[in-house]
Amino acid sequence: MNIQNNLKNVQNILDRFPKDEVKLASHKVELTIITDIQKYLKSAEGYFDEAIDSENELAEYTSEIENTKDLLRRSIENAKSEVQYLKIGIKGDIDDIKNRASKAAAELGLDVKDIKGMKELEALIQEGKLSAKNLENQIKFASKIAK
Repeated sequence: MNIQNNLKNVQNILDRFPKDEVKLASHKVELTIITDIQKYLKSAEGYFDEAIDSENELAEYTSEIENTKDLLRRSIENAKSEVQYLKIGIKGDIDDIKNRASKAAAELGLDVKDIKGMKELEALIQEGKLSAKNLENQIKFASKIAK
Protein backbone atom coordinates (compact mmCIF):
# COMPACT_ATOMS: atom_id res chain seq x y z
CA MET A 1 0.00 0.00 0.00
CA ASN A 2 2.82 2.23 0.70
CA ILE A 3 4.17 1.78 -2.78
CA GLN A 4 0.77 2.49 -4.24
CA ASN A 5 0.48 5.72 -2.28
CA ASN A 6 3.92 6.70 -3.38
CA LEU A 7 3.01 6.01 -6.99
CA LYS A 8 -0.10 8.14 -6.62
CA ASN A 9 1.96 10.97 -5.14
CA VAL A 10 4.47 10.72 -7.96
CA GLN A 11 1.62 10.72 -10.48
CA ASN A 12 0.10 13.82 -8.83
CA ILE A 13 3.42 15.59 -9.07
CA LEU A 14 3.84 14.60 -12.72
CA ASP A 15 0.32 15.79 -13.49
CA ARG A 16 1.31 19.27 -12.32
CA PHE A 17 3.99 19.58 -15.06
CA PRO A 18 2.86 20.91 -18.42
CA LYS A 19 1.48 18.26 -20.67
CA ASP A 20 3.38 19.70 -23.67
CA GLU A 21 7.03 19.34 -24.03
CA VAL A 22 8.91 22.32 -22.51
CA LYS A 23 11.52 23.71 -24.85
CA LEU A 24 14.09 25.84 -23.12
CA ALA A 25 15.32 27.22 -26.45
CA SER A 26 11.97 28.90 -27.09
CA HIS A 27 12.06 30.50 -23.65
CA LYS A 28 15.53 31.80 -24.45
CA VAL A 29 14.20 33.32 -27.68
CA GLU A 30 11.35 34.96 -25.79
CA LEU A 31 13.82 36.45 -23.30
CA THR A 32 15.96 37.74 -26.17
CA ILE A 33 12.93 39.41 -27.75
CA ILE A 34 11.99 40.98 -24.43
CA THR A 35 15.54 42.29 -24.06
CA ASP A 36 15.41 43.68 -27.62
CA ILE A 37 12.08 45.35 -26.92
CA GLN A 38 13.44 46.97 -23.75
CA LYS A 39 16.54 48.21 -25.59
CA TYR A 40 14.45 49.68 -28.37
CA LEU A 41 12.08 51.38 -25.95
CA LYS A 42 15.08 53.06 -24.30
CA SER A 43 16.56 54.13 -27.64
CA ALA A 44 13.15 55.37 -28.85
CA GLU A 45 13.20 57.98 -26.09
CA GLY A 46 16.25 59.45 -27.80
CA TYR A 47 14.44 59.55 -31.13
CA PHE A 48 11.58 61.46 -29.59
CA ASP A 49 13.98 63.86 -27.88
CA GLU A 50 15.66 64.51 -31.23
CA ALA A 51 12.26 65.05 -32.88
CA ILE A 52 11.27 67.56 -30.19
CA ASP A 53 14.59 69.38 -30.65
CA SER A 54 14.01 69.52 -34.41
CA GLU A 55 10.46 70.74 -33.90
CA ASN A 56 11.66 73.54 -31.61
CA GLU A 57 14.42 74.49 -34.04
CA LEU A 58 11.97 74.64 -36.95
CA ALA A 59 9.54 76.73 -34.91
CA GLU A 60 12.34 79.16 -34.02
CA TYR A 61 13.49 79.52 -37.64
CA THR A 62 9.92 79.85 -38.88
CA SER A 63 9.28 82.62 -36.38
CA GLU A 64 12.46 84.42 -37.45
CA ILE A 65 11.48 84.13 -41.11
CA GLU A 66 7.96 85.43 -40.43
CA ASN A 67 9.40 88.40 -38.54
CA THR A 68 11.81 89.06 -41.40
CA LYS A 69 8.97 88.81 -43.91
CA ASP A 70 7.03 91.42 -41.91
CA LEU A 71 10.04 93.73 -42.09
CA LEU A 72 10.37 93.01 -45.81
CA ARG A 73 6.69 93.86 -46.41
CA ARG A 74 7.09 97.19 -44.61
CA SER A 75 10.23 97.90 -46.60
CA ILE A 76 8.36 97.13 -49.83
CA GLU A 77 5.64 99.63 -48.92
CA ASN A 78 8.26 102.30 -48.20
CA ALA A 79 10.00 101.51 -51.48
CA LYS A 80 6.71 101.89 -53.38
CA SER A 81 6.39 105.42 -51.99
CA GLU A 82 9.96 106.14 -53.03
CA VAL A 83 9.21 104.91 -56.56
CA GLN A 84 6.33 107.35 -56.80
CA TYR A 85 8.55 110.21 -55.71
CA LEU A 86 11.29 109.15 -58.16
CA LYS A 87 8.76 109.03 -61.01
CA ILE A 88 6.60 112.04 -60.21
CA GLY A 89 7.96 113.98 -57.26
CA ILE A 90 11.41 114.75 -58.63
CA LYS A 91 9.94 115.99 -61.92
CA GLY A 92 7.43 118.13 -60.05
CA ASP A 93 10.15 119.61 -57.82
CA ILE A 94 12.40 120.28 -60.82
CA ASP A 95 9.55 121.84 -62.80
CA ASP A 96 8.87 124.15 -59.87
CA ILE A 97 12.54 125.15 -59.64
CA LYS A 98 12.71 125.69 -63.43
CA ASN A 99 9.63 127.95 -63.34
CA ARG A 100 11.10 130.06 -60.56
CA ALA A 101 14.47 130.14 -62.33
CA SER A 102 12.78 131.20 -65.60
CA LYS A 103 10.99 134.09 -63.85
CA ALA A 104 14.19 135.18 -62.14
CA ALA A 105 16.17 134.93 -65.37
CA ALA A 106 13.49 136.89 -67.26
CA GLU A 107 13.56 139.66 -64.63
CA LEU A 108 17.34 139.86 -64.94
CA GLY A 109 17.32 139.54 -68.73
CA LEU A 110 19.24 136.23 -68.69
CA ASP A 111 18.72 132.95 -70.50
CA VAL A 112 17.53 130.29 -68.04
CA LYS A 113 20.04 127.82 -69.55
CA ASP A 114 22.86 130.07 -68.33
CA ILE A 115 21.91 129.51 -64.70
CA LYS A 116 24.39 127.17 -63.07
CA GLY A 117 22.97 123.68 -62.31
CA MET A 118 20.07 123.74 -64.77
CA LYS A 119 21.57 121.01 -66.96
CA GLU A 120 22.14 118.85 -63.89
CA LEU A 121 18.47 119.27 -62.92
CA GLU A 122 17.41 117.88 -66.30
CA ALA A 123 19.74 114.90 -65.82
CA LEU A 124 18.13 114.22 -62.41
CA ILE A 125 14.79 113.56 -64.06
CA GLN A 126 16.33 110.76 -66.15
CA GLU A 127 18.26 109.44 -63.17
CA GLY A 128 15.04 109.37 -61.15
CA LYS A 129 13.28 107.33 -63.85
CA LEU A 130 16.16 104.84 -64.01
CA SER A 131 16.31 104.54 -60.21
CA ALA A 132 12.53 104.04 -60.10
CA LYS A 133 12.79 101.23 -62.65
CA ASN A 134 15.57 99.50 -60.71
CA LEU A 135 13.66 99.87 -57.45
CA GLU A 136 10.48 98.49 -59.04
CA ASN A 137 12.41 95.40 -60.18
CA GLN A 138 13.69 94.87 -56.64
CA ILE A 139 10.16 95.37 -55.27
CA LYS A 140 8.85 92.64 -57.60
CA PHE A 141 11.54 90.23 -56.45
CA ALA A 142 11.05 91.07 -52.78
CA SER A 143 7.27 90.74 -53.12
CA LYS A 144 7.64 87.15 -54.31
CA ILE A 145 9.73 86.33 -51.25
CA ALA A 146 7.44 88.20 -48.85
CA LYS A 147 4.41 86.03 -49.68
